[in-house]
Amino acid sequence: MSTSLRSIRRRIRTIIAFAGTGLRWTDRVRLGLAGLARHRPFGGASLYSRLGRLLAHTRPARVAAAGGQRIALGLTHTDEVMIFEEIFVDHTYPMEKIPFVPDTVIDCGAFAGMFTLLARARFPAARFLAFEPEPRNIARIQTNFALNAAPVQLVRAAVGTSDGAIHFSGDGFGGHITTDAGAGGIEVPLVSLARHLLELRPERLLLKLDVEGTEREILPDILPILPEDTAIFLETHHQEEECRKYLQPFLEAGFAHELVRNRHASGEPTQFLERVLIRHRRTVRHYCTYFDAHYAAMGLALYHSLRRVSPRMKLWVLCFDEESRLLLERLALPDLGIIPLSELEADDEALRAARPTRDRIAYYLTCTPCLPLHLFRRHPEIDLVTYVDADLGFFGDPEHVFTEMGSASIGIIPHGFSEHNRHLADSGTYNVGLIGFRRDAQALACLEWWRQRCLEWCHLRHEGGLYADQKYLDEWPTRFPGVKVLRQPGANLAMWNVARFDLTVDGDAVRVDGMPLVFFHFHGLRRPGPHLFDLSAAYYGVSPGRVLLWNIFAPYLRLLTRLEAEHGLYTRPGGDAPYSEDPPRTWYAKTRWHLGNLAGIARRRFLARAGGRIIGIPW
Repeated sequence: MSTSLRSIRRRIRTIIAFAGTGLRWTDRVRLGLAGLARHRPFGGASLYSRLGRLLAHTRPARVAAAGGQRIALGLTHTDEVMIFEEIFVDHTYPMEKIPFVPDTVIDCGAFAGMFTLLARARFPAARFLAFEPEPRNIARIQTNFALNAAPVQLVRAAVGTSDGAIHFSGDGFGGHITTDAGAGGIEVPLVSLARHLLELRPERLLLKLDVEGTEREILPDILPILPEDTAIFLETHHQEEECRKYLQPFLEAGFAHELVRNRHASGEPTQFLERVLIRHRRTVRHYCTYFDAHYAAMGLALYHSLRRVSPRMKLWVLCFDEESRLLLERLALPDLGIIPLSELEADDEALRAARPTRDRIAYYLTCTPCLPLHLFRRHPEIDLVTYVDADLGFFGDPEHVFTEMGSASIGIIPHGFSEHNRHLADSGTYNVGLIGFRRDAQALACLEWWRQRCLEWCHLRHEGGLYADQKYLDEWPTRFPGVKVLRQPGANLAMWNVARFDLTVDGDAVRVDGMPLVFFHFHGLRRPGPHLFDLSAAYYGVSPGRVLLWNIFAPYLRLLTRLEAEHGLYTRPGGDAPYSEDPPRTWYAKTRWHLGNLAGIARRRFLARAGGRIIGIPW
């Protein structure tokens, strides 16, 4: 094969690879042009360059791996295009290797801010800090951050082991820093990375270090103050023997080391290697919920979905009847604790005394604040307990929620009603679906206050400005210090708010306005018949799209119906909600019933079960 033909094939492969990173077809066209500029930029005066600049003079492209965030690329030089290729085409920074959700992301040598945007797509609740010394790169960073309204603290300085000034030589891409004023270049500020870490005090840190050779001095300086959960993406610029010397203390401190990319074609070590260092402390997250036999399958679906995305967890279940308790005891599921109702009532005489005054559902709701308090009393090892409704389904790592909660005493989530559902606001600003409580004075005081209010009045109706156990939450942000309102779009997505968001799919992951879907609240799911599921789309004014139907509801219903078949269960959503075991008996009623069900499926308001499959209208 001739050299020119090989060159053409290489360029075509590059164009296709770049185009594949776009979110939509218009983005793929723009990024395909960037792939063309990768081998020959549009910086000259030729017809090719002028035509390339004309075609490329469009708005920035949305990048799929960046969660649909926009990235502006200059195509007159190769530097930005090469960095884009490293990050989004070659996947030099594999975020999936990080086994925790960082609360702090630091980008040292930010260049155009692309790594920060990549990390923000995966860890939206983290705080971000970017260091960049090259003045010509500052405008690039500011453009990309402004395009995405990214709340990133930008520090216009190089990082080192002390504060001061250094000289930077080069063009910002592959340049180098020196303390020698005679080496040319420009003088830029120098700041101590260790000092910034001491000020930030991160608990879970993601650090990118591309500092043109000064990693040899910086790494030993920061090692003693790194948190237990730390991941470092590192580019090294020294011979392998020298690298081993300053990496060995990290291995001795419990870090795992992996070579991510070797730029040398033969695979032999070179002076420019991308590596990742990871140390992770496994933290057990404690959750609690309750259900009876009617909700047992949904409770098991909650357990399995949570365990899939959060292996280090324990779910405590309050069983409201003997059937659910005996089922869980028979299954003996790992990391699931069983609390009989008799145990909770023995621990709380006032709760037991309130039982005759409530109907079944109202009594269940009265127990909500009592359950976390019971766990805190019985299990002193629990520092943070999170109440979750049994009708939640988890799709992503809940560490996103805990990262946003930070050190707050209490974490609550608003309903975030869509315009069609504003009339439901009298049920409460906040939803009881997920609430986090830390073992401290503020959270314990809040729980006790909530318990007292629920013992006084808790019914599933609107009365005197109250509603169930939920309306009381409206007072928390002003009544108690340390309350954090969690506002991630992917946390507590539900039929009452889904119309506000753009749902997309990135590989196997669902994204909500570009952010990861953590959990969906399947409240409102109804069952007109044993093989039909009503999504309550008509009630909540939702026209379900493909992602909502086939990437959220269908996987959950497959899990739910599989658990029913395995354990002989039948889910009755809403407890006493209307449903029918059998169609009506008369011919006329049967016909209307079947036609109504078919119409529900055709309008994408129902999904049906056929054998082990979930079926519906595919578009």
